[in-house]
Amino acid sequence: PDISKRNNSVTTLFNLTGSSSYSCKTAGGELTWDAAAKLLTVSGTIFIDGDLEATHSSQTLVQYNGQATIYLSGSLKIKNTKLCGGAVGQSCDFSAWNPNTEMITFVTNGDSRQPEVGTDVGVKMINSQLQGALYATQKIDLDTSSKVDGPMVGTEIILGQSVSTSDFQTITTVPVGMPGNPTVYAQPNPPQLYSG
Repeated sequence: PDISKRNNSVTTLFNLTGSSSYSCKTAGGELTWDAAAKLLTVSGTIFIDGDLEATHSSQTLVQYNGQATIYLSGSLKIKNTKLCGGAVGQSCDFSAWNPNTEMITFVTNGDSRQPEVGTDVGVKMINSQLQGALYATQKIDLDTSSKVDGPMVGTEIILGQSVSTSDFQTITTVPVGMPGNPTVYAQPNPPQLYSG
């Protein structure tokens, strides 16, 4: 809650799906990348105090498992990446994806802070696919044969060339921390099973 702690402390651009594996686990969530298997495991609510990319030099399929909300103080770029909750072969399987069990949500609060992300743009997708949700305090720019299945909320959605979307199932279970999802607090019960 202390806004002074949100100071862009992650100064270098973080590649979510880079060439090296990593794992970050806490009691509140997990962000694990297996670079060899191209598998991303997510859970909980994650905050990255900077900019994030999922970028490859050629079309790369990345399978993710789990439900998570990733908050960024900066911007997001997804380029030449198929980020799929459900995949068949080397393609996202949009007809079989179940957002109630596999849902990654990106929430951005920055703009134009990395190459190819323009002014007033919080999310930029280039030649990519996403099965998940995008929320931005700025614009969402879908460009060059990009495809998104899932909710998108931004000040403006820019649809570039050859952009498409597909129907997705009704979402009844969303990741913890997803915007619009009410915060649930534990309610203590009165003491029980005591004598004296």
